[in-house]
Amino acid sequence: MVFFSNEEMSAHPEVMAEAEVLNIHPYMLTKEFLHMCPKLKWIQTPAAGVDGACMEEIKRRGILFTNGTGNMSVSIAEDVFCKMLMHSRRMREYDEAKRRRQWLTFDQDPWMAVVARDLYGKRLGLIGDGAIATEIAKRAKAFEMEVLTYGLYNGKCPYWDTFYDTDEGLKCLLKESDFVVIVVPLTASTRYMMNTKTFALMKSSAMLLNAARGSIVKEDDLIHALEGGEIAAAALDVFEVEPLPESSKLWEMPNVYITTHKAGAGDSWVKRLKKLYEDNVEAYAQGRPLRNQVSL
Repeated sequence: MVFFSNEEMSAHPEVMAEAEVLNIHPYMLTKEFLHMCPKLKWIQTPAAGVDGACMEEIKRRGILFTNGTGNMSVSIAEDVFCKMLMHSRRMREYDEAKRRRQWLTFDQDPWMAVVARDLYGKRLGLIGDGAIATEIAKRAKAFEMEVLTYGLYNGKCPYWDTFYDTDEGLKCLLKESDFVVIVVPLTASTRYMMNTKTFALMKSSAMLLNAARGSIVKEDDLIHALEGGEIAAAALDVFEVEPLPESSKLWEMPNVYITTHKAGAGDSWVKRLKKLYEDNVEAYAQGRPLRNQVSL
């Protein structure tokens, strides 16, 4: 078995002709790249989403494909709650006041008399019903939030208060949620599912958080919705174009929180991924089924 890192692949492309197993990000799995690897039998990727990979070629050649589903779920769930709390507890305003060495009092900022919006009692809408959604919902229960979930597969999760699996159900979720979190894979049906029409359904006080893929949200429509007050805020870890262009209005909008596709980069992810690699290498060597096999 031959196993190469991304660095070795970049520095020595000739070794691809001998590679049997690759640990690689999906975006590198183009048809041209796969043609460089005639002996390839198994691909392991650290990512959960496999959009960008040439699935047609992988399927045609019968290559075993495993992903990192579930490994980032805890880190992403904590990232989502960090951003919801930063917005709800007005941490951006407090940080700015700290930089000015200003002690905010009620006469300086009367709105502070009600302090902030609590997560307690709010409705959390999850678009997606997989491992990440489950970890987010689990934490939402500790805040005594009501969890509304839209998905197709996992209707019996104990952390959902309401589960929707229809277009009408999705509309209800958008209308009723105080926070809408996108944790669904990018597919033909989810591309640009968040657009002018769907933003119009949301509460004007609602916050959108995208921890999935950038092209699920139509960014121009999101910017218009934020500028027009159709929704209150957005927290984005992923974008249509990455890196996000310097010319994007999102950079300068005070009601937008930006991270650079790093929501899943927590120390628990590293530990879980290491265990997945160890389990799968052992299973592969022994001819046993591997964890996280991708359906082709």
